Amino acid sequence: MSLETQFVQALGGLLCATTTAGIGVITPKIKKFLESHITAKNATVANDAIDGLSKIVESVVSDFNQRIVNDAKSKQALTPELAAQTKNDAIAAVKSQGSQFIKLIDGDAEALISTLIEQAVSKAKGGK
Repeated sequence: MSLETQFVQALGGLLCATTTAGIGVITPKIKKFLESHITAKNATVANDAIDGLSKIVESVVSDFNQRIVNDAKSKQALTPELAAQTKNDAIAAVKSQGSQFIKLIDGDAEALISTLIEQAVSKAKGGK
């Protein structure tokens, strides 16, 4: 066996061992990087979905205030039952208009929408 052949065989063995060790070291780092990136991406998607729902909620609350609440107040007919029904209708309207955003949220979307409605109502009243 020539010296060149022995050198190539030794180099091949060294290259194989180095590659295996490198994969063993790099794979966990790549996995960790991807997991942190995916989590950040999911958080960004969720935040964007919540922002989208918030805009829909503000629009729905404004519409319901103009059409239903203000009319009932002027007639002195705003009862707790009407307020509760109006909120339920608002939740249904937001769920209908924001269905694409709701799909992106992991959790109780109705509770989130209810909270967003309360915030929008408070903001509309000047309670910012």
